[in-house]
Formats: sequence, C-alpha cells, structure tokens
Amino acid sequence: MATWPSSLPQSPRAQGYSGKVSDVRVSTRMDQGPDKRRRRHTAKVSTFNMSLILTDVELGTLFTFYDTTLGGGVDAFTWKHPRTDVAASMRFVSTINEVAVGPDLYEASFVVEIIPS
Repeated sequence: MATWPSSLPQSPRAQGYSGKVSDVRVSTRMDQGPDKRRRRHTAKVSTFNMSLILTDVELGTLFTFYDTTLGGGVDAFTWKHPRTDVAASMRFVSTINEVAVGPDLYEASFVVEIIPS
C-alpha cells in the first residue's frame, strides 16, 4: 500500500478541515408507535474534507501521487488520521480541487475516507 508522500504537508489546514462519521443506523417506520431501529453494519466510515497550501512543485507531487501512484485516486494509501495522528488506511472520495492563493501557492482541497479494518 502506498504511503502519503513525505515531501507534502503531513497535516491538513485547520481552515477547510471537517470530519464526518457515517450513520450506521437503519430506521423502519411502524404503523403505530416509534420507528424501529437497528444497526446496518458495524464498520463505520469516516470522511474528511482536507485543505493544504502547496507550492507549484508540491502540487505536482500531489497530482503524481494521485494519478500515478494511486491509479487516478482509486487505490488506498496510508496517512495519519487528521485528528488523532494514528496511521490509517485511506482513499480519495473526490478529485483534487486547486485554487491559486498567491504567487506559486495553491490551495488543494479534497475529500478522503478512512477504510475500516
């Protein structure tokens, strides 16, 4: 499994970062009384919106990692959890969005998910 490149920032920016855990519940509407609830599955998926400030060279490294190493963002990779810093298996959920923020500086934003083990 590929590893997040060491030449890129190892943590996302606080601005633009957010996380969400999937809902593992299923509700069934009853004719009378409260809805019936059960657990759909035990493995919950966490998704994270990430944002990095990168130079032109770093942005090239990110695109090479995404396109070549991960086969267009399909394969999983190892990176640290953005909040806990524990190594986790992740994959891209979205493509990479880039916005120029200054001379030779870009904000790269994307969504990743942690793959449950």
